[in-house]
Amino acid sequence: MSEFQLNRTTDDYFEEGLSMITEQPVQDEMIQSLIKEILTTLKEKFTRPLQEEINHLAAAVNELKEAQALSHRETRELISGLEHRVDRTPLVMLGAMRDAIQQVEKEG
Repeated sequence: MSEFQLNRTTDDYFEEGLSMITEQPVQDEMIQSLIKEILTTLKEKFTRPLQEEINHLAAAVNELKEAQALSHRETRELISGLEHRVDRTPLVMLGAMRDAIQQVEKEG
């Protein structure tokens, strides 16, 4: 007779599986041991290096953010200095024109 019978119920399969589990505790322990070993190896060989790389990249991103913030502060300071010079330019021009007019008046 075939291993799979059409007239078997779900309970029959469940009972058969249950009996296999209870009859083979050594095999279950071996399977659990293998699964534990696989998971431990995955953690050591894959997860840990991946986490270290993520931490390394996060540190590099933070360094770049700090450098960018410093660059932005320096740029803002330069722009502020330029704005101050631009604001003073009309005054310098007017002062130079006044001085030139006074010089012409003294000479002439």
